[in-house]
Amino acid sequence: MHTIFRLSESAIKSFTVLFITFQSPYASVRLMMKSVKGKRVAESAEYEKAVSRDRSNADKYCLVCGTKGTKVFPTTMRNHVDVRYWSLVDDTYRFSPEPDCNVIYYSNADGLYFFNDEVKTPYALKEMASPRPVCYCMGVTEEEIKTEILSKGCCDSLEDIEEYTRAGTGKWCFVTNPSGKCCREYLPGIVDKFLKQVKEPHLRLKLTDVANRLSGSGDDFVDVALRVEGMTCESCATTVRATLESIGAESPSVSLKDKKATARIPKTLRPEDVAKAVSDAGYESSVMGG
Repeated sequence: MHTIFRLSESAIKSFTVLFITFQSPYASVRLMMKSVKGKRVAESAEYEKAVSRDRSNADKYCLVCGTKGTKVFPTTMRNHVDVRYWSLVDDTYRFSPEPDCNVIYYSNADGLYFFNDEVKTPYALKEMASPRPVCYCMGVTEEEIKTEILSKGCCDSLEDIEEYTRAGTGKWCFVTNPSGKCCREYLPGIVDKFLKQVKEPHLRLKLTDVANRLSGSGDDFVDVALRVEGMTCESCATTVRATLESIGAESPSVSLKDKKATARIPKTLRPEDVAKAVSDAGYESSVMGG
């Protein structure tokens, strides 16, 4: 005996449509999703091109721009989306960093996207209108940096510019920045943009030094190991890890069992400053020898 269920037309339309075309063992998945406010999100040519090269990670790419987004913590998202959407947030979401893409957060697993105008906080590289946020921890805008460099000449406030733009001045980037990451990633580009408008050679040299110290290079990193006290759960480890990332550390690893954290840090940061940042986040930390 077979039971036939009939769905109303409105019920059918409420479902996210998922088309799967089996062309090979590595099937091409055609998606047609929606934004959190019901806007249609269709698979783009850029997405198809990106996924054709990396089918095993298809779910990590944004359907709109074809960029492989970065993982974003639910804690980060809930600080930047309306409270009515909190129940939709889980650990499958990613952040789209592409400046020309109008998507902020997306989850191909859940079939939901958040567009720029569907979140509370504008992202620095996607925001065109003034004032453009830059450093979310320190509350600094691009207009303020422009004033310091071009209007004031920066001769008596170079340290202010460095303070406004270097990642070490903020501790809660994983919460305050919609990307969940430190503004260190795009600050050198912003400084360089105004640097090109500076005419005085001596000032250009000083600002170039600031930009270089901000951007760093792969060869300018060193390993650091920290003893970390006070961690009692995975949430604590996540906070420590996020704190290390917020000051520019790469490949942070945190062990609850060993009460230890390791990472690669820019040579412009002292290991003691890294330990202090972790301590300021609420976990007593010290640099381990050897």
